[in-house]
Amino acid sequence: MAEKICTIKDIAAALGVSATTVHKVLYNKKGVGDETRQKILNYVGQNNFRLNKAASALKRKPIKLAALLIEPVRSRRFFYADILSGVASALSDLMPFNVELVKYYSPLEGGAQVEILERFLQERGDETDGLLLVPAHESKLTEVLGKIAKKGIKIVTVNSDTETGSRHACVTSDAQMSGELAGELLCDLGIGRGGQVLLLGGNRDMYNHQRTSRSFLAYMQQERPDVDILEIYDSQDADGVERKLRKFLRLFEGVAGIYCNTSINTLNMCKIVRDMDLGGKLPVIGSDVFAELIPYFEDRTLTAVIYQNPTQQGYQGLQTLFELTTGGTRVPERFEMRTGITFRSNARSFLGGKAELV
Repeated sequence: MAEKICTIKDIAAALGVSATTVHKVLYNKKGVGDETRQKILNYVGQNNFRLNKAASALKRKPIKLAALLIEPVRSRRFFYADILSGVASALSDLMPFNVELVKYYSPLEGGAQVEILERFLQERGDETDGLLLVPAHESKLTEVLGKIAKKGIKIVTVNSDTETGSRHACVTSDAQMSGELAGELLCDLGIGRGGQVLLLGGNRDMYNHQRTSRSFLAYMQQERPDVDILEIYDSQDADGVERKLRKFLRLFEGVAGIYCNTSINTLNMCKIVRDMDLGGKLPVIGSDVFAELIPYFEDRTLTAVIYQNPTQQGYQGLQTLFELTTGGTRVPERFEMRTGITFRSNARSFLGGKAELV
């Protein structure tokens, strides 16, 4: 029987998988489950296909992508460096597909992102196929994203989201589950009747912070309406958050637990709890895993963290943008990564996104 010539994209479309998954299998790379790997190999063998490498690599014009990421410096390095690592890993896997990526970096501030996106639109708007964005504000980006979408540029948001309908997909953690997990954990660890819980709710202008906080508050109201929730917001002012937390812990002797829904404030929270000699005396729940937290796990200052899979968010975000811009497999409008709880015993396995939730 004569061999049929096909491309990686042909196989991916027929099986409903991504082109990068097919590429990994055909070139014997890691990162594909046994069942999917065998399905692809069986399909290629049964149809007597021969891969047209020239068509796969040379006939395609460069796929030009851009990414606006949060600059991973100072306290922002704990979470956003992992997102950047995931993007870099995805880009490495996409290199055989003639993908080019231009990166922009911004502080965690919506106004700064608007300025950068306006500049991007002027400089590269006519030549870019897709934009990956970690939004720092839910509403401020609406107008500029509308302009970008009108250029035919595909937009994928990562970690947080925007209120605009201009973006084509969002890759994030399950914020509702994160809030509910934190609430359930605090309740199960034991909070006395009439006690108080501190919520460090992050930035009200960011979609994922809002949603996690609302979910936590709703869970606590349903399960423990007798507990008073003391709320502290605004992750932009780290010193202000620190002052408020110290003040609350001094004034309210009935504080029976703390939940912080951002990695930016988790480290400061741990330092304050330890400084005030409260380590191990009340449950303390933080967000995500990074090396600086390990000592606080070990001395039991930190009880647990809600792990939001930032490395996989970055990886899946760029993969999703690639699929959208190439017209490959159909992608969901919203892709929520698995969320889980990390304790002292397994925290090290999650450093740098090494562990993957299954």
